[in-house]
Amino acid sequence: MKPKNKFQRKICELSKQLPPISEKQKYWAFKSFYEDYVVISRNRCFCLDCGHKWEEKPILSVKLCGVTCPACGQKLKFKERVNWREQTYFAIVTTKGDFQVIRMFLFSQFFKMKKASDFSISEVMQHWMDDKGNIESLMQRANSMSGVAIDQWTGGDLEPRTDTYTHRLRQEIGAWKVCPGRRVLPILRRNGFRGHFYGFSPQWLFTELLTSNRAETLLKTNQISILAHINSRGRDVGYYWKSINICNRNNYIVKDASMWFDYLDLLTYFGKDVRNPKFICPPNLRREHDILMNKKNRILEERRRVEDEKQKYREYLKNLKHQEEYKKEKAPFFSIKFKDNELSIMPLKSIDEFKREADVLHHCVFTNEYFTKKESLIMSAQIKGEPVETIEVSLKEFKVVQSRGKHNRASEHHDRILSLVRNNMEQIANVMAV
Repeated sequence: MKPKNKFQRKICELSKQLPPISEKQKYWAFKSFYEDYVVISRNRCFCLDCGHKWEEKPILSVKLCGVTCPACGQKLKFKERVNWREQTYFAIVTTKGDFQVIRMFLFSQFFKMKKASDFSISEVMQHWMDDKGNIESLMQRANSMSGVAIDQWTGGDLEPRTDTYTHRLRQEIGAWKVCPGRRVLPILRRNGFRGHFYGFSPQWLFTELLTSNRAETLLKTNQISILAHINSRGRDVGYYWKSINICNRNNYIVKDASMWFDYLDLLTYFGKDVRNPKFICPPNLRREHDILMNKKNRILEERRRVEDEKQKYREYLKNLKHQEEYKKEKAPFFSIKFKDNELSIMPLKSIDEFKREADVLHHCVFTNEYFTKKESLIMSAQIKGEPVETIEVSLKEFKVVQSRGKHNRASEHHDRILSLVRNNMEQIANVMAV
């Protein structure tokens, strides 16, 4: 898109004054990212550097150790499957006027069997940053909007782009490496930058150094691991900032910030002083962390055990109350028993019998507390003492409401059970009449 204001026009003019990538920088990118691969097809090796093909035995050694191409002499790494194109980003860090500029380049390597590989380098983005850490303008090439990819560059000139969600995502694209010969604003060197990016993207690190006093302190004191967590665990960095300063005064470098913050949380849990170097600067962080973690786990496990015991006791009291009520209501029916050869049907007499019935047949007669149904009589159909179906009889209408076997399905004795209950329904009615 065309520049819309005076400032964008200024950035566009300055951008045109930037020199093209030099041959020396291209050579550095080539040495850093160009890969020499060999692929195997039908037991033949294909050099993706020069395109030569040949037979090599044993194939297993090629896969494990690689091979040297007999034509070009390059040491080749085996790759199971190589895409037709592989691409990597790198950055050139420079200045222009009063701006810090991060120029993002795309290194693309192209592969095709029986042909020599080729590569290309193209500039796809420019981050223009002032001395306050504001990314004043993001210059980009045109980009395909198809699919979910955010880096499908289609070419064209670098132009200022609309501040949309996808364009903000592209701002986060990081460089795998940064080209030597960096030029930075003096304020960045004053704020602790010494030429190392520690795996951070240049635009992120520069923004943090220019906008956050804490990031500046962490970089100057070499607390790189904490600096990496300044956004993801910003609450912890702020909450334990005094502890971090104590570590700095005692020359203690935190190697694993994530574990260290968890360790401080454990110290806080146990009421320890998180401003005491004795606690917060352990020689062996992992060991001290694991000691407190295991101690806390034991406490939590004991709490769970006590809570389980309390829950069991509450369930016992609840079932005891239900047992007394159930016995009072249904005791007159306990003497009823229907038999048909090996099949016998009788009422369930206790809460424990309800639970056993549910455990054997895997239904909800216990979970849904059928023993609290005042107008229902729950009976068990058994063969040789083992439940086969559970029957619910309505004491209001004197009919079978439902009869459920294992997993709520009807058993092979279902019709026989229903017939036996219906033929003896008069016995249940007689008990109700008394």
